[in-house]
Amino acid sequence: MKRTAPVAMLLYSLVVAWFSREGHRHYCPPTRPWYRTKAAGPEHASFADMLNTLRCQSVKREVLSMHLHGSGSRNIVKCLIHAVNQAAKCESRTQ
Repeated sequence: MKRTAPVAMLLYSLVVAWFSREGHRHYCPPTRPWYRTKAAGPEHASFADMLNTLRCQSVKREVLSMHLHGSGSRNIVKCLIHAVNQAAKCESRTQ
């Protein structure tokens, strides 16, 4: 139990560092109608937004590394990536 906080801080720092270097390019801000004045750019992303972006990019990279071939493989990849993006959007709405 003594190492929980340092590990959590390390993981938090890694996610924020990844987002600042790479993730901000892939960030798609969710629609939040209750924040009328808040800007929607990556500089205003919450940690949950950063984590969802990381999850989507990780799964997207994993799906693309499957090297699916044959008829319909492109549609399968598109459907999987779309499903992951929708799951991330649904998760960010519930938080």
